[in-house]
Amino acid sequence: MHRVCSAENFMRGLLVVNGGLLTPKFSEIASLWKQAFARAGIGLDERDNISLATETEDAFRRYDFCLFYDKDVLLCRRIEGAGVRCYNSSRAIAICDDKCETAYALERAGVSVPRHVFSPKLFFGELPERFLRAVGEKLGYPVVVKAAFGSFGEQVALASSPQELLALGGRLGAQSAIFEEYLPHAWDVRVYVVGDRAVSAMKRISVGGEFRSNASLGAALERYDPTEEEARIAVSANRAVGADFSGVDLLGGKVLEVNSNAHFKNLLDLNGFSYADACVAYIKGGTDK
Repeated sequence: MHRVCSAENFMRGLLVVNGGLLTPKFSEIASLWKQAFARAGIGLDERDNISLATETEDAFRRYDFCLFYDKDVLLCRRIEGAGVRCYNSSRAIAICDDKCETAYALERAGVSVPRHVFSPKLFFGELPERFLRAVGEKLGYPVVVKAAFGSFGEQVALASSPQELLALGGRLGAQSAIFEEYLPHAWDVRVYVVGDRAVSAMKRISVGGEFRSNASLGAALERYDPTEEEARIAVSANRAVGADFSGVDLLGGKVLEVNSNAHFKNLLDLNGFSYADACVAYIKGGTDK
């Protein structure tokens, strides 16, 4: 049973980051989190998942809550097992981390997503040619190919022909993947959701012929006010994966991805909106979902 925290009894939280990503980019995000909690009068201890791997559950019980800004799902479960409320939960993080699980959760909840096919589970070898040809016939070309696990668009590719799809399928090997219909576009929208509110958004414009709109791949960013429908879809997507807060990527009214650990420095630079402050206010409200 998670402890219920309120503004009156909050003492100290735990911020979990990835020990393999202690770069300036990620350190800056951690600093923004700590500054936001400090403004709210809440202490926050930053620890990485490597240093926490050898800790017992007793070490976690000293905290009133945990901001789990990583994808180490088992560690998050262990912290939850100690009775500490994690934002986001291990279940939400696990769903968002796996693009197949994300699409399935959204689809089950009635949230619109691109037409897709999940890869069959394999233990070794490569995806069979008969499966890949069936994917092309069902979705048409080009086909978006996404490894189930990956970040910043690096594991996403586009197959414009059966030959390219076969080649990409070969490179995937036995790893899980999702194949999606291609939605022609020059830009998409990331909507930041906190609880049941779409709190801010930005437009991400592809450049240089790149079909992906990730900022890390050079996409241009613009301020953007989501429509009521976009806000509704984003909130529904956040709810479908069980997240407290997330970054929801939208294209043409369809959800591409839900990011449980959405980066927000670009949003802050773009329009001055502090996503971290909005999340802290939500956490400080003492919800116990």
